[in-house]
Amino acid sequence: MPRPFLARQRGATLVEVLMAMLLMSFGVLAMTAMQAHAIQHSQTTESRARATLLAHDLADRMRANTAPVGDWGAYDLTASAAPAAPPLADACQGSAVCTFDEMAAADLAQWQQQLADSLPQGRGHVHTVGTQADVWVIWDEADQAGAQAHDSCPAGLSLGTHTRCLYLRVAL
Repeated sequence: MPRPFLARQRGATLVEVLMAMLLMSFGVLAMTAMQAHAIQHSQTTESRARATLLAHDLADRMRANTAPVGDWGAYDLTASAAPAAPPLADACQGSAVCTFDEMAAADLAQWQQQLADSLPQGRGHVHTVGTQADVWVIWDEADQAGAQAHDSCPAGLSLGTHTRCLYLRVAL
């Protein structure tokens, strides 16, 4: 027996409503994943910007401290895979006269402290040859693949899988 015109179904069926809710939930899930990626990349960008500023800070400190006869070896610093607490060198604090080596030790101690305070597991590595310095800023970054993250790291260091390095060559 055919249904009368007014008795026919109007609106959406339960299956249509469920499909619409399913599609909407996938959309919300995708938007949440994009937001999480954006936050992670902004943290990565912030760490890289801080590392760049800290590398340039040491370069400026080295240029301000005039080396005797181009001997910049006092600024050589080897980074360990597990960063230790930076040494405190206050020999030049409040002193009118400070030797090159004392100033270099104070600069490195302050720089190491800034690295530890500004970056996750932050540490530095410096190698000087003649009037050039190679400066590496090393820190841990959770979203890095091991092989790609070590491209800019100094040779010979045993580093974790999430280690990121920034390299800067400086003319002194």
